[in-house]
Amino acid sequence: MKALFSLDFDDTLVDTNGTLRLAQETICSKLHIDPALFERAYQEIKKSNGVFNPEKHLRMVMGGQKNLKGGIQAYEDAFAKRMPHAVFTDVGSSIKKLKMLGVVAIFSKGDADWQRKKIRWSGLDADVDYVMAVEEKSAKHIGKMASAAPMKPDIIFHFDDKPKEFVGFREYAKKTGVRVYLIRIARTELIRKVNADLADAEFDTLANAVEHVKGILK
Repeated sequence: MKALFSLDFDDTLVDTNGTLRLAQETICSKLHIDPALFERAYQEIKKSNGVFNPEKHLRMVMGGQKNLKGGIQAYEDAFAKRMPHAVFTDVGSSIKKLKMLGVVAIFSKGDADWQRKKIRWSGLDADVDYVMAVEEKSAKHIGKMASAAPMKPDIIFHFDDKPKEFVGFREYAKKTGVRVYLIRIARTELIRKVNADLADAEFDTLANAVEHVKGILK
């Protein structure tokens, strides 16, 4: 069976929210931004389901174009410094095990340029077969991700912390006949509180999920 393993990035492979909290002190200090305003703006973007990037965030807290370019650079520098340390400890070994079973891709949702930068800073782009960043995980974009694999997959395993991202995979499976198996990675109690009816399985670590997948593919 030809397997494609699709890995979400933020809060599945790396502690993105934790990294933002650590980077916030540096960014706010350097740019003289009120930390409370910085956090409120971030939460507003998340609640609106908008595509997040540093420029959008800084426009909300700095106002206008003044020092925006320098602000973006400071933002990116803070993230670049911290991303290698944000990778969850089970990720490296888990990816190695998955590569023994099939093709591994990082399939990340968000502003494509910002997502690719974060993935590159984390160093995980060197560990997987390919990377794709999209603004939405629709059936169309999932098709593009699958088509980028070096072989036509018989089954796609997708690992994600957000159950709502599974909708597109179900639609893709219905349209194409390709089997999908959806695994929610719930590393925190906050994530576990969100209903995951669309998931085929749920685990608290990627490592445990990979052991489950190995059993399926025996």
